[in-house]
Amino acid sequence: MTSALPGKVILAALNGGLPPHAEPLVCNDLRGARSLFGEPPRMPLPIKNWQPSIHCDLRASGHTALHEKCFVFWENEEAVSTLGRAERIASGEYPEGLDMPASTFIAGKSTSSFALAWDLFESGVLTEWGGVICACQTEGRGQMRRYWHSPRGNLYVTFLLPREPLLTGDAASLITGYILLTALRTLGFSLSLKWPNDLLVNESDKIGGILLEERNGILMAGLGINLAEAPTATALREQSSTRAAVLLAEHAVPTFHGTRPLYKDGRQSFIAPFVLWRRLVSELILTYIRSVQGRSLSELLEEIDGILAWKKRTVILTEGGEAVLHGNFLGLGPSGGLLLQLSHGERREFFSGSLSLA
Repeated sequence: MTSALPGKVILAALNGGLPPHAEPLVCNDLRGARSLFGEPPRMPLPIKNWQPSIHCDLRASGHTALHEKCFVFWENEEAVSTLGRAERIASGEYPEGLDMPASTFIAGKSTSSFALAWDLFESGVLTEWGGVICACQTEGRGQMRRYWHSPRGNLYVTFLLPREPLLTGDAASLITGYILLTALRTLGFSLSLKWPNDLLVNESDKIGGILLEERNGILMAGLGINLAEAPTATALREQSSTRAAVLLAEHAVPTFHGTRPLYKDGRQSFIAPFVLWRRLVSELILTYIRSVQGRSLSELLEEIDGILAWKKRTVILTEGGEAVLHGNFLGLGPSGGLLLQLSHGERREFFSGSLSLA
């Protein structure tokens, strides 16, 4: 891997040099009720006027980037660390929309945010906790490579996780889910964690989840959160006992740290994808440093065990779409797997599969 581009470009919109699996941003991605920035528009204020003539050459410092040109929303040469930016955004010190804690890129329609994130990483411009946000996805996927409904208005982002020993074992997916849940709870959202990394409202309605992808020791996390639209019941797999739901401003107590709804539809108040991600990635960084870094696996698993949904209830574990096991969900096993007590009394720990209520 080439060295990362110095922390100059904080937020950029990919426009030129895109691979075949991605499209540039269009007007509806930037303005309107289902845009990335919401309505009324809350685009970050640029350091210069945002126009096609302003472009960021990602090939600087010897890089050979696939994405040769992009519109720059915000450049910041101030010597502030990723942690420092995260703390300032979380505290409200920065005005809304003026900064990001790590390099962030946005694009229009894409096959998936994963595809663009790996391209940018190979180009040497995606830094730790840096992310790629897509307005919508044509080939989004969830657990077991199932199709993930990805219309405009929801959050689809892939971000680069730090090289953390705890994120190299069987519990990586679970720990990432814990970091996400803790960050969202800090923002005021009342949610629970379904093993290993699905987000639930009222322990019954799924509003999002995480998928991890590893290449040569590098770990990316793909996050999808329903903000404007959720899949219909007929679009969900038959054995799912969770309904799909939308994360609303009303789910936050207090309401999303004082952020007013970005747009309304009847009585419901919606949050724009970028507005949520800016706050969320800052809290992810702080949660990782405060609650994960330097801790032992056993300490962490004990804490995660206390926030899991469906404990002590009868569940169904489906593996590979075929094997179906019924059992009492006892919590986490010693290695972070799902600990089930089966009908004949045997206790077994599982590390893969899809969980649903019996």
